[in-house]
Order: sequence, then structure tokens, then C-alpha cells
Amino acid sequence: MKLKKTTKCAIWFSLAVLSFAYYLIVGADGGFHLSFIWFWALCGVVCLAGGLLTCKYGALPLPAPLKTAIFVLFFLALALFLLVEAQIVFHMADTGGDDLDCIIVLGAGVHGDRPSRALRFRIDAACAYLTAHPGTFAVLSGGRGAGENITEAECMFRELTARGIEGDRLILEEASRDTKENIRNSLALLDAMDRPQKVGILTASYHVYRALALAQAQNSGYEIRGVAAAALDPLLLHFTVREFAGVLAEWAEGNMSVRSF
Repeated sequence: MKLKKTTKCAIWFSLAVLSFAYYLIVGADGGFHLSFIWFWALCGVVCLAGGLLTCKYGALPLPAPLKTAIFVLFFLALALFLLVEAQIVFHMADTGGDDLDCIIVLGAGVHGDRPSRALRFRIDAACAYLTAHPGTFAVLSGGRGAGENITEAECMFRELTARGIEGDRLILEEASRDTKENIRNSLALLDAMDRPQKVGILTASYHVYRALALAQAQNSGYEIRGVAAAALDPLLLHFTVREFAGVLAEWAEGNMSVRSF
């Protein structure tokens, strides 16, 4: 059934309002410097323009062949987006199981010498797993970035030991600057040890799929599983959508393959 002009305009303008509103929510919570935040403003502008053109012309004033090409490209891009997002969402509930020999905890931002909210979620999950599984040790991975007085690994070490986790169960990897280096450097540390068989990658829930794919690309021989640091966060939608761009970038650079696991 063909939608009425007023209905189509209402849909466009509603989407514009939602996009601009979420842009403001993300900016207010995470700061307007947050990466990829422009996406929500762009969505708002596109939807607003679509609504104005639809209200004036009844439909987008484009030649039929161009309109067809745009719709085909849109649905192809949507299919790719949904395929990747399905993998991202599927791994948001990963627990790693009860028999991991080691967990690699990926770092996140540090404000001075205190963990950011993203890092605190990972520390909470790491503490819960290490407390429940006293035979498991952890590699805390993360170097020192701008605005950080200590490395991310050191911040995690301080927080976990303050909560009662024994320091001799924690190994610090303080040289990495991104996820790829987190995993590569951490696996290299494990290679120099007694090579634990079952290794968990603990990171933010939306980040587990990419981390697992990067780890699998190392062909380390370990049995690698995801451990999701799940938490209620108003930025979860933003980070989940942004992760799509991160996956595409890793694919383009050859750091991971297109896979489902």
C-alpha cells in the first residue's frame, strides 16, 4: 500500500528528530569530541532534507534510474550492515565459560589515574570472573595515551588488587596502543609462558566480535573465547553502530577476515 504524502513526511521528520536528539544525548554524555558522533547529526540532516523534499514534491525529485541505483546501493549497504551487526550483537552475551586458563583484559581510557566508565565496566567484569575462578590469571593490556597519567594496564592492576585480586595473578602489558596491538602483544606474553590452552578476550560487549576476529587472525593455536563486559550505557547504541565502521576498517587493512563464529 502506497503511503500518503503526509505520512511519509511525518516519518522523515520523526527520524530527523530522533537522530538529532540522540546526537545531543551522546554529546552530553560522552562529549562532542567522541569519535563517530557526527554520524547521528548527518542522519538528522539527511532525514530533514528528505522530509522537506517529500513535503514539497511528494517524493524525492530524482530521475527514475538514479533513484533505482540509490535504492539498490542502500539495500546492499543495509544488508552488509545487518550481517556485521548480527555478529556483533550475537557476541554481546559471551561469558567465556568456566574453564578459561587466562583472560586478556583489553584496556580503555584512563582519566588521569582513574578508570573511565568504559574501563570500569571491564574491570568489574574481570574482577567478577577472577573472583569466581581462582585458578584463572589475567593479562591486563593497555599502554598510556593522551591525558593518562598511568598506563591502562597499571590502572586495571591498581583497581583489581584494591578489590582483593592477588597481584601475582595479574600480568601487565603496557606497550599497546590499539586493539590489534592489545591482542598481539598479550598473546606474545602468553607464548613466553607455559602456553595456557583456553584464553578469553574480555572487552566491552559491542567489541567482542572484532576482538575475537583479530585474535583468530593471529593463528596462535590457543582456544580463544569472548568474555563480554556488559553494562547499561546510554552510549551503547552509538558504540554498537560505530563498531561496524571499526570492523570494516580492520577488514580493509587485512587485519581480520570476514567470518562467523
